[in-house]
Amino acid sequence: MAEATAPRMRQTDEELRAELERRERWRSQEESRRQGVITAAQNAWRRELLDRHRDIDEQLREEGDRHQKVGLAAATAGDLNSAWAEYIQWRKADTTRQAVRGEVQNAKIQLDTDEAVLPDLRPRLGTFLEYLEAAEHPAAGNLAEDQLLELIGEMPSTYEEAKAAQDAAQQVNQ
Repeated sequence: MAEATAPRMRQTDEELRAELERRERWRSQEESRRQGVITAAQNAWRRELLDRHRDIDEQLREEGDRHQKVGLAAATAGDLNSAWAEYIQWRKADTTRQAVRGEVQNAKIQLDTDEAVLPDLRPRLGTFLEYLEAAEHPAAGNLAEDQLLELIGEMPSTYEEAKAAQDAAQQVNQ
């Protein structure tokens, strides 16, 4: 009796092995298909990035420049809270700009294209203290100019101003 069941078990083992092999082939094919979908989507994303990277870079440059200008004006006026907030926004825009250019370089390599792209961007930023130092001379200069005008007045630069100054001087001398 044991001999009669043994061939049937071998056949079942062979059937199971064949089913496992079939399922493994299907799983492998499905993984390849899914990876193909992922690769196609990633390449489309890279292509779009290559197409838009100059516009993105320009947008970030303008944003950074705007924050830098506003922040330096705030620092010049002595508003360090606003200067700090604008400095951080400037750094964010510049750091994002660097990262975008890095992604563009990677996309170019992955797509194996000779397309001209913007080069990597070197950081143009310093510390907050260096940022404030850029505002130091204009701030002191503006204050000195205000004090100078207060102390000595403004020198006449037009005929009307010169005539008015002459008339005022004559009235004081009379």
